[in-house]
Amino acid sequence: MATVDKTDNNTSMTSLHRRFASLALSCVHREYPNKIAHVLTSDADIHAPRDLTPAFYGCFDWHSAVHGHWLLARLARIDKNLTNECCQALKQSLTKEKLESELEYINNA
Repeated sequence: MATVDKTDNNTSMTSLHRRFASLALSCVHREYPNKIAHVLTSDADIHAPRDLTPAFYGCFDWHSAVHGHWLLARLARIDKNLTNECCQALKQSLTKEKLESELEYINNA
């Protein structure tokens, strides 16, 4: 019967968590390149991604940015070694003002 070395498993999970965190941290605040799925009704509708959706403007598109933030929140909860770094990025993005702007954008879409 094969035995499982929990030390190796924990090390590989920590390594995997670090890789996922690195991926999300490298993009959640990177504005460009960016694909905006946005209906324009006039010139007044043209804005930078960070102005349209200030909490979720990175990771190439809004949807991927939401997933990146979810990943950071999940990793902050399950890996204490990543909690501080993930929470710092989340605090930068998920302010009351930015989330209110996100809601306004969605309500006006």
